[in-house]
Amino acid sequence: MPPLRLPTRLLLWVLLLLLPAGAGCTTAAVATPRPVLITIAGSTAMHPVLQELTDAFTRRYPNVIFTLRGGGSTLGEEQIAAGRIDLAASTLFPPEKTAPGSARLVRVPIGVDGLA
Repeated sequence: MPPLRLPTRLLLWVLLLLLPAGAGCTTAAVATPRPVLITIAGSTAMHPVLQELTDAFTRRYPNVIFTLRGGGSTLGEEQIAAGRIDLAASTLFPPEKTAPGSARLVRVPIGVDGLA
C-alpha cells in the first residue's frame, strides 16, 4: 500500500480528532414528566397560604397540579382518613384519641392559627 499523501493524512487526523466531539452531539429524547395530581381539602382559614404555596410549587414543578378544596378542618380530616384526598389542611388541635382509620396518618404542624 502506498504511503498516504500529506493532505490525506491531515484530513484523516482532523476526522479522528473531531470524532469524539461529535459523539456528544446526539439528540436524546427528553421525556415529558407525567402529571402528578394532588388534592388538598380542609381548613378555609389555610386556603390563602395553601394557594400561595401550591402556586410556587407548580411554578417550579409544572407537572404537579393541585386541587384545593375548602369545607373546614373536620371535613378535611374525614376525607383524608377515608382516602378521598391526598392532604388535609386542619387548624384543629390533635384529638386525644385517634379516629378509626386515621392511625396511619401523620400530622405535620406548619403554624398556629390565630383565629382559634
